[in-house]
Amino acid sequence: MLPPPLHPMCGGAPPQCCRKRNLILAKFPERRRCRVRKLVVSLVGLGLLAGCSAVETKVENAKLAVGSPSYVSRCVDLMHRALPDTDFHVTDRHFSTTLTTSTVTVRAVRPSVPADSAMHDVGAECHFDHGVIVEFHWTKNPLGKMG
Repeated sequence: MLPPPLHPMCGGAPPQCCRKRNLILAKFPERRRCRVRKLVVSLVGLGLLAGCSAVETKVENAKLAVGSPSYVSRCVDLMHRALPDTDFHVTDRHFSTTLTTSTVTVRAVRPSVPADSAMHDVGAECHFDHGVIVEFHWTKNPLGKMG
């Protein structure tokens, strides 16, 4: 008995295989397959873009941990993290350093608070040892006089 004839459209496969392949392709016409492909590509792209903002935040936090911003920037960032809903305008900054330690003093004003209020002026001091922050404290209390 002779083997079944090979069909050139199916890559040399027997005609039965070619018929099955054509039936599968007939269920999903080219337009539908193109739409599915576009949908998958769009969803993957949106997923990547959504992940970018999370990565960007992590990169900023990593920069603060590694120390690429200045010590003054890191101290001001700690002020913002201590009072997240408050806007500061830095008016004065002082930086002093020794061989292994650094001290940053920052003074700022809060524009949203009236100028005659005790809470208008704020100040903070940050101590760094080998580039790692070891102490943060307010030199001028942002919540006014306590006690």
